[in-house]
Formats: sequence, structure tokens, C-alpha cells
Amino acid sequence: MNWIIPGKILATSSFSVCESEGQDPRLLIPKFKKQNITAVVRLNEKLYEDKHFENNGIRVYPMECRDGQAPNDLSIIDFIKICDAEIELR
Repeated sequence: MNWIIPGKILATSSFSVCESEGQDPRLLIPKFKKQNITAVVRLNEKLYEDKHFENNGIRVYPMECRDGQAPNDLSIIDFIKICDAEIELR
């Protein structure tokens, strides 16, 4: 995990309920809560159930884009809107 904007935007590899495909989201929830992380923006294919986060008060925004490709302009604008909204909620 790496902070892109300290205390605001954290980047991490994919979560997955399948251990060989990524970190189990259920194991990360306590760490996220400790860091006051309130939302997850999923940029890759869905490998976990959103409910793992949502049941713990962490919002999930699905914004999947094809692996290895940059998001289109509309997706970038939507991502910025999500970031702004989440910062406002704090």
C-alpha cells in the first residue's frame, strides 16, 4: 500500500477472496478503519464482494477499466468527483 496523497488517497494492489489473486479484503478492513479510509475505488475486475467493505461502513465505487489500459476522460472526471465527495464527507 502506498499513499498517493498522504491521509487522503491510498493505492494498493487488487483485493480478492482467492488468495492467489490478491489480498483478502476482510483482512484489510481493520487496517483501513485505523487509517480512516472510507471508500474503495475498484479500477480492475471484480475479485471480491463489495459487501465485505460495505458491511463495515466503507463505500465501494466500481470503476473497472481493462487491464493495462488507461481510463477514458469521463472515468477520470468521475474519479475526481468521487475523491472530492469523499474528502467533503470527512
